[in-house]
Amino acid sequence: MEHMVEPAVNDRWQLPAIIATVILVIFGGYELLERFGLPGAEMETLHRLHILRGISATLVGTFAAAWWLNRRTQRLFSQDVGVLVGSEGIGEQIAWFLSMRWIVAAVTTAAIFVSQHVLRLLPDAVTPYLWMGCMALWLTSLVFHWTKNEFGNFRSCMLWLILTDLVILTHLLHFSGGLENPLFVIYIFHVIIAGILLPKRDAYLVSALIAAFFLFAAFGEYFRLLPHYTLAIFPHEGHGAQAAHASHQLPFVLGTTGTFLILLGGSTFFTTTIMERLRASNQRLLQAEKFGALGQLVAYIAHEVNNPIGIISTRMKLARSGAAEYAAPEFLKETLEIVDRQADRVGNVVRSLLSLSKPHLQPKSPTDFNDVLSEALYILSGRVSRAGIIMEETLAEDLPKIESRRNDLLHVFLNILNNAIDAMPRGGALKVESHLADGWISASIADTGPGISEEFLDKIFDPFYTTKSHEQGTGLGLSISLALVRSLGGEIKVESARGKGSCFRVRFPWRTAIKP
Repeated sequence: MEHMVEPAVNDRWQLPAIIATVILVIFGGYELLERFGLPGAEMETLHRLHILRGISATLVGTFAAAWWLNRRTQRLFSQDVGVLVGSEGIGEQIAWFLSMRWIVAAVTTAAIFVSQHVLRLLPDAVTPYLWMGCMALWLTSLVFHWTKNEFGNFRSCMLWLILTDLVILTHLLHFSGGLENPLFVIYIFHVIIAGILLPKRDAYLVSALIAAFFLFAAFGEYFRLLPHYTLAIFPHEGHGAQAAHASHQLPFVLGTTGTFLILLGGSTFFTTTIMERLRASNQRLLQAEKFGALGQLVAYIAHEVNNPIGIISTRMKLARSGAAEYAAPEFLKETLEIVDRQADRVGNVVRSLLSLSKPHLQPKSPTDFNDVLSEALYILSGRVSRAGIIMEETLAEDLPKIESRRNDLLHVFLNILNNAIDAMPRGGALKVESHLADGWISASIADTGPGISEEFLDKIFDPFYTTKSHEQGTGLGLSISLALVRSLGGEIKVESARGKGSCFRVRFPWRTAIKP
């Protein structure tokens, strides 16, 4: 085995880079227009342009996010299906959001330095408060980075992150001009993130929180419950202490807050609607792939059901034959034991199929890792023997249970095992192991098939990518397996080289295990 490959991570920088570029172009273009194109414009015109700048940045930023979502539908499906179908695992999404926070903290630091120590856009009195907000952003990013795995689930972690951001953002906006600062459009970013990563109800909860913070800051300044700080880039009538602030004028306050609330509601509706459709579409694909896998298993499962039924039928016919040797108590007792064992065997097969075909995600519960792996091997044992494959099974003893969804874990093992069997149509060796090492509970499934060449290794987890015929597979098996494992808090690693077989490792960190 020469190559170790992990599935490619989403292009996590694209969305914030697009939105940041759009906002920068709009704000920069406005400043150039005001300074060089409209040097003698009336104050009312400047105010309208200032409001238009904020609205434009919000709209374009929202449509940029929608465009990004549309182009990344398949990647969202393959990498983040756990979130799309409503799971609660903490994974790539938290890491992505925290990465965004580091970028925002760095940009905020640069913005405060330039605005206060270079351009002098705000009174010196607010400088300490701005740096306090910036420091809070850095410190909370560190805290969430260290404690992200301590949260009970993905939802609670994201909601706490967003709430913290809203408090810090409101603090920074208040001390940098309040309603007159067009950067209040940054609030919309959190609506987009909530709409992408959280259920619809939570996205609207975040939208309501943003509205509450925004209205508190706006009307707190209007009623002079909060002090207002002059922002130099906003066009003011008069100068210095005698400046007439738009934040104290009711038409401006009502117009800006009303427009923002409409945009806030529209952005929430727009984002959640897109994500609901994606979730529904991906749920249908997930279920279709499950039933496709079931279809491939039917022929092999029939063998496992027919054998015990045949044994039961033969024993019952002998017992009813009336022959003295078959009426003996010893024979009847043995028959009852055999019937009981074979009935349990049929029941196990049927339960496995029913479990795999359930359409909805089940809640996480303590799951025996080895038991699920053994069940997958049992379901496919007939196919393994008919293919002339020699199987070596080595399962570690006393593995702790993990918090998982049994159906999903079974589905993952069946997909990977089926792929391994497909890779050895003329026979071979299948080595299955489980172990606890280096902080991971893992299962490795190795085959002696032709292996995967380096040029295709990065594509095997892409949706609909397959080297099989249309009748053999849809190309969704590995992509869904990866997504389900990630939604459960684990990962899949692959080792393969052309002519040397392949080894898939499904593993979960020790933190997901239930300590004895």
